Amino acid sequence: MATGKVQPITKVELKSKASGIVKKLRVDAGDKVKVGQVLAELDREEIEARVSQARAQLQASEANMRGSAADLERAKVDAESPKFPLLKAGVRTRQEHGERWSRVRLSSGRRSEEL
Repeated sequence: MATGKVQPITKVELKSKASGIVKKLRVDAGDKVKVGQVLAELDREEIEARVSQARAQLQASEANMRGSAADLERAKVDAESPKFPLLKAGVRTRQEHGERWSRVRLSSGRRSEEL
């Protein structure tokens, strides 16, 4: 019996553009293949489920973005409103506005109806 190492003539690294469960293998080890030949098929159901999930996440993100844009526009309108003079003075949040307005009322000794 002889001993030794078997070395391939060429080594090839295989990569897929998509990951998933291999549904069908179209070639066997040692088969000659051509450039562009399909070697394996992936499970479409799993891939389609991931695509659907990604689309749902995209729609949710777009809805959040539209909500944030609407909040920004409301804040811009509020900043110009005579009801919120402190927003014009540089107060950035409604909470900060409320805190400063409370301080103004307390320091002036007036009730909110008078302001």
